[in-house]
Amino acid sequence: MILAVLGLVAAVARADEIEVTLQNGSTLKGEVVEVTEKGIRLKVKGEELYLEAKHVEPISMYNAAMRVLPNVDAQTHIEVALWCFENGLFTRSHHHYKRALLLDPKRVESFEKQELPKLQEKIAGTMLANARRALEHGDVRHAERLTASILTELNETKTADEARKFILEIYHSDKDQSWRNVSDKPEPAPDAADERARAKALAPIENRVRQAREHNLRGLRTKGTSKKKKSFSIAAKRAESALRSLDKLAAKHPDWKKQIDDLRKVAQQEGVDAYLNTASLYLIRRSFPRAIDAVQRAQAIDPESEEIKRMRLRIEQDSQRRTQPGWY
Repeated sequence: MILAVLGLVAAVARADEIEVTLQNGSTLKGEVVEVTEKGIRLKVKGEELYLEAKHVEPISMYNAAMRVLPNVDAQTHIEVALWCFENGLFTRSHHHYKRALLLDPKRVESFEKQELPKLQEKIAGTMLANARRALEHGDVRHAERLTASILTELNETKTADEARKFILEIYHSDKDQSWRNVSDKPEPAPDAADERARAKALAPIENRVRQAREHNLRGLRTKGTSKKKKSFSIAAKRAESALRSLDKLAAKHPDWKKQIDDLRKVAQQEGVDAYLNTASLYLIRRSFPRAIDAVQRAQAIDPESEEIKRMRLRIEQDSQRRTQPGWY
């Protein structure tokens, strides 16, 4: 925990309020009374609540801790960077690393050569193991997003090479997209005119969705950032084109609702993935306006997506942290 850096000493926070997000998704807003590695004591509407660290999102533990830590040296910045990295707060880790670099370039150079590569491999390895476990339990979506995080934010690790192979396993294991196999379906009976018309109308849209998925996959598997961005951009355009066509088709053929809705769901997911992957690339480089733009485009596709909301919150908090006063 971050406060372990200071000998696990509880500290009194500033009087302003903070929003704390819990692991179950709920939020509380109040004044931070104290923070330790075990949890946060929060004053909410005049009453004090104690929140155990295991129930609090890492980002909230970080934000609370940043309000109590005094001015620190390069080594402490490195320790905070390590904690952030281990908890998936990659941009904050990068920020503290840069602060340490300004304070003590020689110490950072030693850390960069000896410790950082091992840490990156450890985190990437853990994420890949969790992705494999998710796939074994049938949670294809979680497996895909974990692997995507490795391939956008930890792309230079050796584990990323394994992740590039694993993303193919995920792709081929996803059997819940019957639209992919349209060409393998038996021809409709001669008297099924409506079925033939529907298949004919949906075929080019299905092809665009398939292209979107292939470009998302290509973007994840390639190594160069510019190539990744290009692939994700094409994926987003294909998905958005498919969605526009589906909207027109739904207005014209309301009786095709089920087939259109099934395909729309897949097209939305591919479009969202393309923009989330793009946002991750910009976020790790602290290009906040471009990251926000990508998230806004994702929200235009699926306004209710919790994944998008979490990414937007992460970007906004990172960009705000950059402008706030203090040692951090």
